[in-house]
Amino acid sequence: MSVRNLDVFFRATRVAVLGAATRPAQQQMLANMLASVTRLVQARRAEELASVHAQQPELLVVFSAALLTPQVVERLAGGGCRGVIWASLELVPEPVLRVMRKSTMRLLGRRSVGAARPGGANATALVPALAAGKLALIAQSGSVAAAAIDWGAGRSIGFSWVATTGAEADVDVADLLDYAALDPHTRAVVLQVGSVLSPRKFMSAARSCARAKPVVVLQGLAEGRDGLPGADPVRSVAFERAGLIECETLDGLFDALAALDRLPPSAQTRVLVLGNGAGVCALGTDAVLRYGLEPARISAATLEQMHSLQPQVRALGGAMDLGPTAPETLVAVIKAALADGAVDFALLMHSPYAGQEHAALAEAMIHAAPGPRLVTVLLGLKTATAVRRRCAEAGLATFVSGGQAARALRYHLLHSRTQQLLMQTPPPMAMQAADRNAAVQAVGQALAAKQTELRGSAADAVLACYGLKLAVLPAVQRQLQVQLLRHSELGMYLQIHAQAAGLRTPLVRCFPPLDGLLAQRALEGLGLELSTALRQSLAQTLIAVAQLALDLAAVESAVMALSFSDDGGVALLPGAVLTLDASKRGGERQRLALAPYPAALEHIAKLKSARQFVVRPVRPEDEPALIRLLERLDPEEIRMRFFQTLRQFTHAMGARLTQIDYDREFTLVVFAAGQGQGQGEMIAMAQLISDADGADAEFSVLVHHDYTGLGLGRHLMQQLLTYAKAHEVALVHGFVLRENRAMLGLAAALGFSAVPDTDDASCMRLSIAAAAFKPPVR
Repeated sequence: MSVRNLDVFFRATRVAVLGAATRPAQQQMLANMLASVTRLVQARRAEELASVHAQQPELLVVFSAALLTPQVVERLAGGGCRGVIWASLELVPEPVLRVMRKSTMRLLGRRSVGAARPGGANATALVPALAAGKLALIAQSGSVAAAAIDWGAGRSIGFSWVATTGAEADVDVADLLDYAALDPHTRAVVLQVGSVLSPRKFMSAARSCARAKPVVVLQGLAEGRDGLPGADPVRSVAFERAGLIECETLDGLFDALAALDRLPPSAQTRVLVLGNGAGVCALGTDAVLRYGLEPARISAATLEQMHSLQPQVRALGGAMDLGPTAPETLVAVIKAALADGAVDFALLMHSPYAGQEHAALAEAMIHAAPGPRLVTVLLGLKTATAVRRRCAEAGLATFVSGGQAARALRYHLLHSRTQQLLMQTPPPMAMQAADRNAAVQAVGQALAAKQTELRGSAADAVLACYGLKLAVLPAVQRQLQVQLLRHSELGMYLQIHAQAAGLRTPLVRCFPPLDGLLAQRALEGLGLELSTALRQSLAQTLIAVAQLALDLAAVESAVMALSFSDDGGVALLPGAVLTLDASKRGGERQRLALAPYPAALEHIAKLKSARQFVVRPVRPEDEPALIRLLERLDPEEIRMRFFQTLRQFTHAMGARLTQIDYDREFTLVVFAAGQGQGQGEMIAMAQLISDADGADAEFSVLVHHDYTGLGLGRHLMQQLLTYAKAHEVALVHGFVLRENRAMLGLAAALGFSAVPDTDDASCMRLSIAAAAFKPPVR
């Protein structure tokens, strides 16, 4: 259900409580609501809610589970109630859930400690009052949320809103990520995840939100880890694939809160360390290098200016030792450093020795307001604690140690890197076509014979369908061990390592589907020196194994070893094993965390003009062809499609149009038949982008002027509507300029209604109920 009705948890003005507050958390939640809600009804019995129909609540908080029956839910839904916070430890009865789902009423919990936004209703069991800010906090754990809120209050860090999902009977972290992605009041997201109940939904929402704004995540202890320390490495790989920045510890999460709230976005993280002594300069430099940050190199002019302000200043390996310096002079030096174009951030390490007390420096910095690119570390405890609080209240980014400050800065570096990784275009890669039908038939025969494993020649035959064949390579000394495994939460993933000269490389994990870029990154993680030909061959091998995972739902795991040589030769070694599971538990959405490429939608369009065209879903490697298509358009075509004049088409734009989530976006691209199976010049494209609920989708169509009048536009629109109908999209809409008579005429012929756009008088809003569309008879 995603974002539908989620706003009620943050903007409700009429709230009701059902049952008595018997536990301390419930009592705190009630106290918070009494202090923040102007229209609060406290009902000890369900009948008390029904008797005040004129004041029916928008939001219901349940303290006593037994009091909420399906009949009560129906009455509340009919009266306008849109959300329930289940502040009870009892399970949510399934009949109650069914009625809620039918009425689109949303449920937060069970075991939720609630939701709140500053200035609105505080329906949480959290003690400190929320200060207003730009960070959204999403947590499954109430205790982690409580710690984060308390820490934020101590550092004067504010939030746009806070929500805890508990056991996630309905609303989950994915829903809230979608809400955060669209929320104009949220600049960044802090997320805590203890379990992932719906991998496809989570990955889709996480990727969408991470593209729009920074998201840092702390994972809780995964079930089934058997006491293993540290984060679940498979979850970590999933977070990275989605573009999230992972915090390893709770104090790391606190550093992330400070970084996202206090530090400005920056494409680079070049840090100049300033200190009032050689020792503290060394501590700062060590922290910068330890966290992978780049030491800033100031210009000769900046150094000369620093000397004019403080003659004792000296360079110490990437840091500037200022020595004992008066507070006003030190602030002037900081400003000079920040004015240098090679400095992104200044890290001030300050020790409170004689004549250098923190308090005087803090007041000088607060008065001078050197800007958000200054990061301060006030060392010590007795004299530093109160001054750090004073700096935090004034909005300065202040930390206890150089390591904490550098870790906070690293989150900006990681966000920049994840954005680059999300936008990289995969290289084109010639792949051997897989014989999927033969592989499916072989696995089907094994299942019919009640086999749970394929070994020997049977396993080799299935792997041969994907180009993995037995062969003897000369002087075999290096092997690639490849495992296809199933994670309890996130489904199928690949785990690889190599053995060379008696040494074993680190384990590398990745999720299917893979493309050339993702496969190359996985190989880089092994740390081996590989020739270009070998790297290409091994990448193709990993892509093939990932494709096997997509095609063969009954394969629960696969273990194989491959030998490889510098000339690019890769051969399967004897001993491969495929484990089968006929139950296909959980379905595709539990088996695959990422939506696979919808190859079944590829087809040849035979139009009335007798011309034939290759039509297929877009792939990330299509970016260059798409950019060339856009560059070949004339200015009027560009204006008709984008409602503005564009003179340049960037990589970022191309990546956004081609690197799509197939669960949420449906984009078709068209090539003239015979151009290398859709690898030549792109001549048309069509998009259908769904909202997070999947209930509404916006279309767009573009056909190059050399190919208009052939029926391509109609064919693409019919494909979009057929897809929308099959995927139960309720409404398809689009915006078309009033002067675009060709598109308006086509839409009318297909059954769209047209009304003036209320936001733009030059546009018409077209819409159609997808269920009403009748595909053409073939």
